[in-house]
Amino acid sequence: MEKKNDKIKWIVTFVLIAVLLLGFIGMSVKLFQKDKPVAGNTNNSAQSGFIMSETEETGITLMSATIAEEEFTPNGVSPLAESAVTLTATITPNDATYQEVDWAVSFLSLSSWVSGKNVSDYVTVAPTSDGALTATAECKQAFGEPVVITVRSRKYPELFASCICNYVKRVESVDLKLMKGKNITTTLALGDGSTYTPAATPNFSVGTVTPQITTDYVLELNSNYWSKGNTSNTAGFMYGVNVSEYRFEQSFTSTQDLIFELITPNGGMKWTNGQMLNQFIACVNKGLPDNNQAVLRAVYSVTYNGAEIESGSTKINLSFDVSNLEIAVSGVNVDTPSITW
Repeated sequence: MEKKNDKIKWIVTFVLIAVLLLGFIGMSVKLFQKDKPVAGNTNNSAQSGFIMSETEETGITLMSATIAEEEFTPNGVSPLAESAVTLTATITPNDATYQEVDWAVSFLSLSSWVSGKNVSDYVTVAPTSDGALTATAECKQAFGEPVVITVRSRKYPELFASCICNYVKRVESVDLKLMKGKNITTTLALGDGSTYTPAATPNFSVGTVTPQITTDYVLELNSNYWSKGNTSNTAGFMYGVNVSEYRFEQSFTSTQDLIFELITPNGGMKWTNGQMLNQFIACVNKGLPDNNQAVLRAVYSVTYNGAEIESGSTKINLSFDVSNLEIAVSGVNVDTPSITW
């Protein structure tokens, strides 16, 4: 009987210890668990080029926070707005008797772009109530002159805060051309040893600041010419090879080996480099009606202050000149060593 009671006591003891241990673990997690970091406010938007910076403060401080597009309606923002921010002014001292402020928006200067334009067609600012320390600023469309938002003490107008709003230019299109020396060309002479340099020139939309653009280039065969599935162009197809990409950053030299950057064996046939080269020359020389045999593509990334705001690509079609390509004859052999008449 005593052994049974001892067994029960031990079971109860272990249960109590387990409960205490679980409680201690729970308390430790609660005490030492850190909250997930909250992302800082930003005025750069992937959907809009509207940014705010260069705050000037005299007796009043000004803070801003981006309003997400899905929060436009709850915050009274027009659904047609490109972007919007909440502005919060703080009076110094914070227990000042008169807390009322007035908000205003204007162009930074009367440049030629401003002529005949109303700032309210581009940026507006509206207090949450008359004299309120909070307001909502909306960007309606791109603008070409910086905009200034000012909040000023109604009782002491010499005390104010202001910020400058800019609009990052967007890339509307990119003009791409291929240069051979100083000349523009759409024909790539394979194996001629020349240096070819692409030039991608962006065309920007209206804005007040220009972003940074980095561009990479890709040279590849035009699938419309080389695709076996395109029945009108099957003469340009090489069985047993894969179409590859040749990527570069600034320029390339047109060597014979460049061809082997554009095509590689896929195991369908046991090609030698010479066989691939001769077959490639034969395909190009067929001269199909759609003679755009290659594609030069410029892939660009647009960034501002280190953050990507957009990306894209553009292309031009090229044709090949293979007159410089050949497998040179290295000798002539006769199988019969002698002839008897």
